[in-house]
Amino acid sequence: EEGTRLNRFGKKYLPEFANYPDKEHAQLIHLLTYTLEYNQPGGTKSLMAHSSTPQQLADMLMHLPLKKYPGTSYLYSNITAFLLTQIIERVTQRSLKDLVRKRVLDPLTMHATTFFPANDATAPTEITAARGIVQGKVHDESTHYLDSGNITSGAAGLFAPVTDIAHFIQMILTDDGHKKSLFSADMRALWTQDIFPALLPIRTPLCWSDDFVATSMHSHSS
Repeated sequence: EEGTRLNRFGKKYLPEFANYPDKEHAQLIHLLTYTLEYNQPGGTKSLMAHSSTPQQLADMLMHLPLKKYPGTSYLYSNITAFLLTQIIERVTQRSLKDLVRKRVLDPLTMHATTFFPANDATAPTEITAARGIVQGKVHDESTHYLDSGNITSGAAGLFAPVTDIAHFIQMILTDDGHKKSLFSADMRALWTQDIFPALLPIRTPLCWSDDFVATSMHSHSS
């Protein structure tokens, strides 16, 4: 939407991609299915250890080379979520958090869902030496670090009560429970379709590994 197509190259939106031989061939569909493997052992945690500011970490994430050609391997990584966020914010000229509110949360009446919850409205998730009791703040380390520099990661940080989650689940199951379809039929078909079957048994759908027949459940994919 708004000028994007799944088979368009990432370098159209992130010119930084054009500086790397294999990365310039990366398409939006590779980002959405996590079929980009970066040449970065240790992922974002390793990069955090070598960055002095959130902006420096963001710059590092933008310029990572690939380990393999796009679409030939799978790597679930916060790096990919970060790059997708940069594309969304550059194309729309709006923050991801504002777009999530306008395009998803408000239409689904998920009014209590937020990136900025009150501490007493959330359960603590862990206790760390660096952060103490983590409550009302994103648990993911790299997302929290980028947030401290007002940089959106896109990998984590949305808090929702069970009642709001039920609205989202209803949309996933029926897509008509809130009088407005958020996704086209063609897009919904890609939710569970293996887009890169050569990588099987690794599943590469757009959203969900659909094992409903075997296990009566959907699991998060990308």
